[in-house]
Amino acid sequence: GRLTDSMTGSMRVSWALTDERRLAVPLPTGGVFRDPTDDREDRDLQVGSTLQWDLSGGRRLQMSASTRMNRTNNPGAPEQDRDSHNQALSATFRGDRDSGLRYNLTLSSRRDHRVNIDASRAAENQRSSELRLSANTSYERHAAQLSHNFEISARRTIFDFDREVN
Repeated sequence: GRLTDSMTGSMRVSWALTDERRLAVPLPTGGVFRDPTDDREDRDLQVGSTLQWDLSGGRRLQMSASTRMNRTNNPGAPEQDRDSHNQALSATFRGDRDSGLRYNLTLSSRRDHRVNIDASRAAENQRSSELRLSANTSYERHAAQLSHNFEISARRTIFDFDREVN
């Protein structure tokens, strides 16, 4: 909603429960096949917010943040249970000029963490992060349009396994 004449904000909250139980498959021999390790239960919470300031001269500043927490359980194979956590932040500056020039500068950061609950799968645990800078310009005049996009990013992944098991 509109917070002031030049500022708007929004917030999203999402909670989802998923239960995927696979059905049994009849076999030509008359038996029934069902693999309980294919079953999954997911719990997923997502929260996000955005603030946008409309500045003078056709310029805008937007800040966004979000987080997600996900638990995946496998009732037939508990060694496959895991947690995932994700966070994202971004700041974007946009502007328009009377000459037809548009520009957009974004700085964003993302962090992910995946944890396998069972220690035997701890070698797959990981933390990753990414920092990204994007700059975009476009110029439109009459029937011609020129655009330029530049992006640079740095990524890092750390495997944080359980040293006592591995």
